[in-house]
Amino acid sequence: VYDRPDLERNLITLTCMATGFYPRAVDMTWVRDGKTQMHNAHTDGILPNEDETYQIRKTIEINPEDKRNYTCWVDHSSLEKQLSVTWAPSSGFKVGIIVAVGVLVLILILVLTAIGFV
Repeated sequence: VYDRPDLERNLITLTCMATGFYPRAVDMTWVRDGKTQMHNAHTDGILPNEDETYQIRKTIEINPEDKRNYTCWVDHSSLEKQLSVTWAPSSGFKVGIIVAVGVLVLILILVLTAIGFV
């Protein structure tokens, strides 16, 4: 399960992907708050892999302000029980810190270069 922001439309696309399964039959469902099945999910269907296994992806779009829990349920004959993976929103805070530290290091290098220490 992963997310991708769509900045143009101010949405987040959530993707659930299962790959490497055989036989072909699989059931994949997006669920909100543990009970509401999301019937608006998009999929290109079950597709073949080169190694004679299969893959499937299902996506849904949500509002970035949506704080509900989204879980992808996968049921396949190779699993002992249904697989459940809950989406956890990406933390923009961590990315911001990394970018800020990188910019500060770059500025420090430029300043040291300008005054002749590097």
